[in-house]
Amino acid sequence: MKTFFKSIGKAAMYFLIYLLIQGLTGAVYGFILSFSLLASNGSVDPAQLNEFLTSKLNRDTSLILLISNSLTLLAVWLFFVVRKKKLSHEIQLNKCSKENILGSCLFALGVAFVLAFLIESFPFPDHLIESFTQSHDSLSAGNIAINFIAVALIAPITEEILFRGLIYTRLKAGMPTIVAAVIASILFGVCHGELIWVIDAFVFGLAIIWVFETTKSLYACIAVHITNNTIAQITQYLPENGPVVDVCITVVCTIILVWSILYLKKNNIAQKGETELPQ
Repeated sequence: MKTFFKSIGKAAMYFLIYLLIQGLTGAVYGFILSFSLLASNGSVDPAQLNEFLTSKLNRDTSLILLISNSLTLLAVWLFFVVRKKKLSHEIQLNKCSKENILGSCLFALGVAFVLAFLIESFPFPDHLIESFTQSHDSLSAGNIAINFIAVALIAPITEEILFRGLIYTRLKAGMPTIVAAVIASILFGVCHGELIWVIDAFVFGLAIIWVFETTKSLYACIAVHITNNTIAQITQYLPENGPVVDVCITVVCTIILVWSILYLKKNNIAQKGETELPQ
């Protein structure tokens, strides 16, 4: 029981650190915007200020994400430096074979399109779809380079270190693996705000944990996350497909997903067998 509460406490600490830095970054950025507007105009109507902040924050979502995640990485690194512990060991940043990286990327390709198809096919209420679309569009607003760096590179690295490398591993130390996976994925989903995002991130989080448990390396998880977010960024700038094309893409990606699962399982069973051979 002591181990259980200790694992919960550690996971909660890392989760709160993440939320605190994310929240403070947004708040400080909003304060700076408000101050700059007031400094240039003297006095501003509250409604005008609110409209200005909403517009700017939506446009600069990726920039805020880039700043907050960079600060989170720095904070986590300093935390382990002070404790004189090796971060790579603590988050299981173990060596990962090229075969595992390839399989993980293909797994991400399959998950990205299959999950997107399922989410789009589910009859969510119109207000949820509209809210989801607006938050999704905000990630493609502003500078394209910043969008890709923030969403497809820094965010995946930060979130994998926090949610799989630290939170999940700490939870797993004090409870059954499946329970730890569900709790870590719920926390990961909640951080994405909108209900549809929460559902999408929860399922995606479980998928990444499967890769983590199969490959025993956070590198594979990072590869999955970067591939998924890169696909999401690229597809935002492409024209919409018709329903027939969407179905065809989903069928192909389902085949890729199933193949990648079998490939990763077979590859890691083989590797495990090799490491267990008598010397």
